[in-house]
Amino acid sequence: MRLIFNVVLSLIFISIYLLAILLLGWIAYPMRQELLYIFGLKWYLAQIIIFAGLSFFVASTFIYYQQVYSQKRLLRRQRTQLARLKEIVSAGIEVDYEQLLQNIPPFLMQIYRQDFNIKIDYAAVYFYNAQLDNYKLFSSKTRESTTAIEDCILKTDPLAGWFLKDAPQLIKSNLLDPKYLEAVRYQDVNNYRSFKRSQQLKESLSRVRDSLASLRAQVCVPCFYQDRLLGLFVLGKKYRGVYSSEEVDTFILLAHDIAIAIRSAELRDELQQSYIGAIHAIITALEEKDPYTKGHSERVVKYSVAIAEELKNTFPFTKIANLIDKVRRAALLHDVGKIGVPDSILQKPGKLEKEEFERLKKHPQISINILQSIKNIPEDVKEGIESHHEKYDGTGYAKGAKGHRIPLIARIISIADAYDAMTSDRSYRKAMTPQEAVKEILRCTYYKGPQWDMKVVEAHLIALKKDQNTCVTDELIKNIRLELDKKEKILIQR
Repeated sequence: MRLIFNVVLSLIFISIYLLAILLLGWIAYPMRQELLYIFGLKWYLAQIIIFAGLSFFVASTFIYYQQVYSQKRLLRRQRTQLARLKEIVSAGIEVDYEQLLQNIPPFLMQIYRQDFNIKIDYAAVYFYNAQLDNYKLFSSKTRESTTAIEDCILKTDPLAGWFLKDAPQLIKSNLLDPKYLEAVRYQDVNNYRSFKRSQQLKESLSRVRDSLASLRAQVCVPCFYQDRLLGLFVLGKKYRGVYSSEEVDTFILLAHDIAIAIRSAELRDELQQSYIGAIHAIITALEEKDPYTKGHSERVVKYSVAIAEELKNTFPFTKIANLIDKVRRAALLHDVGKIGVPDSILQKPGKLEKEEFERLKKHPQISINILQSIKNIPEDVKEGIESHHEKYDGTGYAKGAKGHRIPLIARIISIADAYDAMTSDRSYRKAMTPQEAVKEILRCTYYKGPQWDMKVVEAHLIALKKDQNTCVTDELIKNIRLELDKKEKILIQR
């Protein structure tokens, strides 16, 4: 289509150009003697100038109309692709909100780069974190890997304050166009503040402009659900022109769907929490029956979260969104399957028989069967629960997974669970001290097995050193390593 348009347009301008040349020649040729007499030799220069001017005019006009056509064609494609993105977002709200919100920035960047051949500095989705009382970066995509994006936008930031407080008040006072509550563009803020006389409005717009500049953003769209600002959709610099009104309108509709997705997530989380709370109550009741396991789940949660805090910026754990929250849930529910194991096995004071141990080994799968009734529990959490008894050398259960095949969350819960078991009294043995437990963990990681992922072990040791109740220090760990090295050399010599 574009080729046909270019050919037709070229033929039209060539025809006009030739007709103009013929017309000038037809007029000028009979009068060449008179014109030469009047202008002298300058007439030859005048012919060259007229020819050059006409050529420049025709070429410029051709380029102009070609650019207009290309721009219109690009806008049509943008509207089509952005509408397709909105349809995908609308359809995905009820499927997996977390994955949906993760995919919006990369998909948007891909559309602009591949379909429109336009570069965008970055796209990001922030949503409100009630615990931190700010807008936390949830997902983003940058043009270059070195591009830095703000990790959070404070609730007191002028940008959030604009949508929550300033803009509604200014609209109510008839000082501001209502469209500025739906989205702000950097160029609009600059233009608007240049001709408005209200000092209050100028000050508010100046703060918003400075906030956009600090974020290196050209567009910010609020994600409102009713009167709650649940999130912010931010777009960085566009490297060809500025964002058109049509694009911003699509972003506004997209932000509405993002808000619905976030609200749906909140409702699902609330429902999940009610289910998890009920299951946790059952776990607590189960642990109360056995004085040796009382409080086990809470302690495993504590140790697991401390390990996750150390690993949240370490590859490959960075691949899991909301790592700490998922680890907390998995650790809390990791032993729910023991509901299906008889007390005679759980509370047996001696060594388990083979049949009894086989029955106990089924509790991770029983946990998964119980949790199937709770919708939208992330797969990462389920995998962490199902595989928390796997060992890094492949000798664990239930699947006998080995090394990198063991889910990441399971690796964390595994060592937290083992450490708590070591440092707690059991019916068949007394508890180890934290120092003895650390020695056993190092022995089973570096001198045997390994039973656990070394990265997770090192993170666990760092977390223990920060816990003043354990009395674990760098000096202690160094001495334990020296002792184990010495024993290993003696064994090798034998």
